[in-house]
Amino acid sequence: MRRKQEVYVSLVDTIQSGLRTMAAGIGRAEQETAAADHGAQQIALHAAASGFLGIAQNLARVREVIGQVQAGIGGLAVLAGEVATVLAAVPQQPTAQKTIATLASAMEKLHGIHDGVGGCIGQVGQAKQITATILQGGDPGVLLARLDAIIQILAAVGQAGTATRQQVEAAIAEARQTGSSGN
Repeated sequence: MRRKQEVYVSLVDTIQSGLRTMAAGIGRAEQETAAADHGAQQIALHAAASGFLGIAQNLARVREVIGQVQAGIGGLAVLAGEVATVLAAVPQQPTAQKTIATLASAMEKLHGIHDGVGGCIGQVGQAKQITATILQGGDPGVLLARLDAIIQILAAVGQAGTATRQQVEAAIAEARQTGSSGN
């Protein structure tokens, strides 16, 4: 019995480690998105100061999309916190059925993170297109590089999420095997 409990804790620890990786990536994405917003604001201010009001006004659209990305990433952070709360309850579940239900709840939230990451990446892509169009003939490089960095960070969060979901699936399978001969 003691050995089986250690296996569950190990699986939960592995899942929690994956979640920490995801949360760290979400934090980096928040920082990079704030930096991209600041960069777009600075470019707009410089354009306005130079008398290029049309460019400055169009950059407001980039900032609007970046704001949507920031909200999406904030939602990812909330979901990651909810997953952490659910996972903390797994080792205390008194039955296999309740353990499975708790892990299934974590899985549902991880799917939400996966969907949210995809949505955020799509929005960053939209911000890149708008930026490239507005600054065509100028120098969009720095802002585009920041937006690319956000995509890379979010892609890494997505990969960590896939691995974490696989770990949750393994934990659910292990919980379903509880009581079978040889366990």
